Amino acid sequence: MMHCCGIDPGKTGGIALIEKSFDGSKRIAGSWVTPVIVGKKKATYDTASMLSILKTMPEDTICCIELAQAMRKGGQVQGVSSTFSTGYGYGLWIMALTAAEIPYAVVRPQEWMKVVHEGMPKSEKKQNSILMVERTFPRFSLVQPRCRTPHTGIADAINIALYHFLK
Repeated sequence: MMHCCGIDPGKTGGIALIEKSFDGSKRIAGSWVTPVIVGKKKATYDTASMLSILKTMPEDTICCIELAQAMRKGGQVQGVSSTFSTGYGYGLWIMALTAAEIPYAVVRPQEWMKVVHEGMPKSEKKQNSILMVERTFPRFSLVQPRCRTPHTGIADAINIALYHFLK
């Protein structure tokens, strides 16, 4: 068996572990919302829980983590504070992977989307991730307890892990 962990490193991101059997079949062996501690003003990464999740991974696990980068929305560049927060979380995940001794590869969002979302409309990135999970793992629910909508961070994490097996 092979195991690949996918990480969408944002505060609203997720972690997913996919297990591939020798016959080529795949199953989701685990999924987690990015652990955060909710404070009075904003959430902060729960570093102990991040490391704890990674330490539960099987020994043969490799990880694909999405490269964090500043984004543009409507011609505007992402703010300094959110850019710092995004990079900070990404760095925490890299450190947690290193501490858990899990080998990892960094993948640009455009790279994994091009492979996993092949033939899908480029304008519907989050919907494509959800649709791909629903098609590949029809019995898996992306809707978290006490929520009504699919968790896009977990959907992206699953797609990032799938990228490893499809590239």
